[in-house]
Amino acid sequence: MKKNNTFSYNWLTGLEVHIQETITNSLNNLYFNDEQFIHRAGELADGLYLIASGGVRINKLNKEGKELRIIDLGAKEWFGFIGFIGCFGSGSRPNDAVAIGKTHLQHLSNSRLNEIIAKHPEVTINITHFLARYVEYYGAVYEGAVFMPLKERLQFTLAKLSQWRGSTSIEISHHDLAAMLGVTKEAIGVNLSALKNDGLVNLGYRKIEYLGR
Repeated sequence: MKKNNTFSYNWLTGLEVHIQETITNSLNNLYFNDEQFIHRAGELADGLYLIASGGVRINKLNKEGKELRIIDLGAKEWFGFIGFIGCFGSGSRPNDAVAIGKTHLQHLSNSRLNEIIAKHPEVTINITHFLARYVEYYGAVYEGAVFMPLKERLQFTLAKLSQWRGSTSIEISHHDLAAMLGVTKEAIGVNLSALKNDGLVNLGYRKIEYLGR
């Protein structure tokens, strides 16, 4: 299966080689341990991140401590643009970013990015193309949340996870799926059973095999 390219899309594509080299040579290496916060919701947004290795979980906790898991990102994926990407929005991070396992990030600071844009305004066009992908992705997610029954939302989520991971076997718990979809573990269990009865999944311990297309 093809990997979803919303976040792994290389927004530098199409820029002149010397501009691409300027940007990549401006990246600073950062290292995080498992479950270490990269940034917290409300913090000042400073720059963009490229995941060199490991993973990053984007999530949000409400006042009662309930988790909304937005997305898990992996190697070669970018984050930090708009929305949970506050450096081009309100100026603050609206969500948390947490390392999954030992994680190596490459960071491009706001100040350095602004210097590059001042010299090479065409960079903003590439950023706009990248942001358009975010809008399309989150528009689809929002429409699904509004219009789809939970069973269909769950199938959609499993299909996307299977695509992103390049495998029909998805290692994930009911708790994690519930956090991603903003529902209870019990609701996830009921709807997974329904998908199994439809021949769309096989269920194991903390593992789901997605059989749909």
